[in-house]
Amino acid sequence: MKKRKILVYCLLFVFLALVAFMANFKDFSLKPLFTKSANTKMSISAGHLYDAETPKPDIKIEKELLGTYFVNTKKGNVEKTFYKISNSDKYGIIDEKGNKISAFVYDEIIDFDAKNGLFKTKANKKTGLLNLKNGAVIPAKYQDIEKTSNEDIVLLRNYKYYGLYDIKNGIRILKPFYQKLVNYDKFNWKIYFGKKVGLLYCKNGKAVIVKPKYDELDPYKKAFITYLGEKVGLIASDRGLVLTEPLYDFIELISDVNSPVQVYRTNVDKRYGVIFYSENDGLTVISPIYDAVEYKGRVNVLSGGYWRILDNKGNVVTR
Repeated sequence: MKKRKILVYCLLFVFLALVAFMANFKDFSLKPLFTKSANTKMSISAGHLYDAETPKPDIKIEKELLGTYFVNTKKGNVEKTFYKISNSDKYGIIDEKGNKISAFVYDEIIDFDAKNGLFKTKANKKTGLLNLKNGAVIPAKYQDIEKTSNEDIVLLRNYKYYGLYDIKNGIRILKPFYQKLVNYDKFNWKIYFGKKVGLLYCKNGKAVIVKPKYDELDPYKKAFITYLGEKVGLIASDRGLVLTEPLYDFIELISDVNSPVQVYRTNVDKRYGVIFYSENDGLTVISPIYDAVEYKGRVNVLSGGYWRILDNKGNVVTR
């Protein structure tokens, strides 16, 4: 009787073990190696299963030609071809050898002046600029960037404020601070802030700024007349140099406009003075102390009933 009970228990144990084994075997053989959650996409590439949220090892890069340009390098001018590339989300730039010029950081890369290697960049709803010829980069942090009559200078805009950037030399000339900028010629800009106007002179990457402090500023021959109240002053248009602040009732050029030395007659209360200016000899200002001033190849001044001749430094050379 005792042996029979032992045999029954053994058979029952074997049966339960067999049932457990079959259940586990079935679960193992049918359980998938990767579970697909609600937020995960599954993809197969080259026969391998992987999570599509991780970077793809064989991701397809789209490439678009931007242009071919001569670029200044240590070896001189070298012709290079540039391409816009996309990883389906952001844009970057490479050259023909696959060298990375820009990482995938831009939302857009747009033609600005492709002939000269200039392209607008967009990132986070801001605008920048790339110059592929010299590698200069304006960061994408402005509302917009616009062309000017000077191909080396662009206008920066942030809301209602304007600045300037020299794309040839890669220098920001003016941060967007001024309410209005008016391009007078290739090198001179009238700059406005509030109700005042000043002048910017920029050439070869060097800028001279005359702060907005005048009521108005008008071009005159090779200079600008400045106005403050009822008085006038003078700024040289060839370098942005203030020849005189607004101190006079009027100023007029009495020498030939193409003369190497510019001679201006000034007036205050019917007394006359002289301003001599040249790029090489500099500036000489003689206060209004004369009864009359004339120019006949040399400067003639009348004082005390006598005419005298002045040299270009204002020295008396003869009566």
